[in-house]
Formats: sequence, C-alpha cells, structure tokens
Amino acid sequence: MDDIDALVKYFNFKREPSTGSRCIDMGRVHSTPHSRYPPYPEKLPRVYQEVVAGRQLNELHLVYIDSGYGWYKNDAGDSFRVTPDTVLLLYPNTYHAYAPDASTGWSEFWVGCDGSYPSWLIKENAFKYKNNPTRVGCRQELGDDFLQLCRLAKSRHSSTVKAQILGGVINRVLGRIIAIQNNPPTSEQRQYEPVISAVIRHLESNVEGDIAMDGLSALVGMRYDKLSKIFQTAMGMTPHQYYLDKKIKEATELLKAGLSVKETSYRLCFDSPYYFSRLFKKKTGKTPQLFKMA
Repeated sequence: MDDIDALVKYFNFKREPSTGSRCIDMGRVHSTPHSRYPPYPEKLPRVYQEVVAGRQLNELHLVYIDSGYGWYKNDAGDSFRVTPDTVLLLYPNTYHAYAPDASTGWSEFWVGCDGSYPSWLIKENAFKYKNNPTRVGCRQELGDDFLQLCRLAKSRHSSTVKAQILGGVINRVLGRIIAIQNNPPTSEQRQYEPVISAVIRHLESNVEGDIAMDGLSALVGMRYDKLSKIFQTAMGMTPHQYYLDKKIKEATELLKAGLSVKETSYRLCFDSPYYFSRLFKKKTGKTPQLFKMA
C-alpha cells in the first residue's frame, strides 16, 4: 500500500499564506466494497463523520473521485450519480451528503480550504456548477495535483513553507476546476472517456511490468493506431509516453526509498540501467545517481 493511501491530515496554520488559500485538511482514502464509510471515522471530526446522513462544513471542500461509483445529494435535494473522474465542489455552510456504492466502493482525494482567494471565487460566482458534481474526464494533471498535495502534507517542510506551497497547489486545482466547468468535454470526448480510463488504469496498475502497447487493442477492442490518436488528443501524449512518465515517477519514489539505480531499472522492467538513466535524465533533468544524492 502506498504511504498516502490512508492519509487523513489536518492543519492549524494560524496565518493565511500570501497565496490567499489556506489548507485546512486533506486526505486520500480507498473505500473497499461492502465496507463502512467513511473508512476511518475515528480520524475525523464528528461533523465530518456525518457525510452519509448529511452535513455542513465551515470551509470549501473539493472531493475528487478517481475510481468507483456512488451518489451525491445537494442542498436543493437533487440527487446525482457519481462516476469515476468526478469532482464534488462543496460550498461552505451548505448541506450535502454522499457515499460510494456498497458493491464498488471508491477511491477519493479531498482538500478543505479557506482564505481570501476561495472566498473571492465564491463571491464572484466563478464556479459554473456549485454544489453539483463536475465530470472532469481523464485529467492526469488534476490527479497529479492532488497527489502533490498529499506528498506535501507528509513532507518535512517547515509550517510556514508548507502553508505557502499547499496554498499555491490549491489555487492551481481551483483554476483547473473552473477551466473544466467552462470548457466541458465534447460529445466525442465523452464517448471515449471509458476507453481512456480503462487504458490509464491498466497502465498505472502495471507500472512495474512491461506492457506491449499493441496489446492495449485487445483491452478496449480498438485498433492501436486509432486508440493512440484518441489517447493523445485527450491526454496530450501517446499511451507509450504516458506509461514511461508513470515509470519515471515511480522510479523517483523507489530511488528515494533507497533502491540503487540498477535495482530500480530492473524493478521497472527497463531494458538496461543505461537506457533507464538516459530516460530519467531526459524527463527530470538529473541522472538517477544525482537525484539520489540531492
């Protein structure tokens, strides 16, 4: 299990950082099928535990469901189906309730924030869909932002530095959500979202393997040349490039954990340590050895 898979973190930053967004809390949890929800109630304040029955929070919350299915109910009593790659935008002091389906569970990130910038966005009605789910589609950058928030939460930065960096990433997440709401996916993009999601999840779950790209055709029932074109339009890169990016990101974690360059290379099924080192430097600007020493 990844070190952030059961992360529930609260902050007590006394002063608003210069970014204008202050992080209050965050988390990354997986709710398995037929398990209690929320999965770690003992780690949550009482009001947070009441999410299934309904609650109101004092701050703006962003909840990103990246896998699994469930339901959401807003302050107007409207009910919505929650599917993978959905963001719940929860306004402060506004009723809401949600939970995963018992048969599927789900995986979620969340972050709670306040400050002058979120308050200004709410006052200016910057969000097109408030208190309603937003389908974000296959957005690697959004998931990466939430992962970065979790990594920062566990970092050893000082409280002041951590508040500034977390606030900056929150601003970026807020901006991405506004952009997505104002530029919804086309009907063609929505049509192929399940295909892209299936490919992404297959690549990410086999990051330590050696997947043949043409084998993805059988996974989704589509010629690889067409799949590659659709994937590149949606993600800005081919499936192969995406796979290599995920391998390099995993390599940084393995190197930080103490594995040697050679061990990391073979663990991630690269052809040779030389090829791995060359690709790592191309992607990160540093050789693996220099990265380990930093």
